[in-house]
Amino acid sequence: MFHIETILEKKLRKSMEDIIEIVICLGSSCFARGNSGVLVEIERFVGEHGLQDRVLIRGSRCEGACTEGPNLRIAGIPYRNVRAADIVPLLSRTLLQVGHPDE
Repeated sequence: MFHIETILEKKLRKSMEDIIEIVICLGSSCFARGNSGVLVEIERFVGEHGLQDRVLIRGSRCEGACTEGPNLRIAGIPYRNVRAADIVPLLSRTLLQVGHPDE
């Protein structure tokens, strides 16, 4: 059976392609190592730069690199040992540049 993509489905797919996903590890090790502070800084940065429509922030139970935490991923790229003090320069590089992260 064929599926014909509707105009609404095309628009939704296109809008999702423009979304940058940040996945922050909320596992007990990363959370204890400071990802709660990282999350606060990410939310502040996104709000201050008006990126709410371009950035999707979600949590994960574990990123599988507990000894290297706090961990997060931006647009699928993993970042390890991220501290709250590191997050503004990292987000500036990855979210405010033209193109894709770390080009």
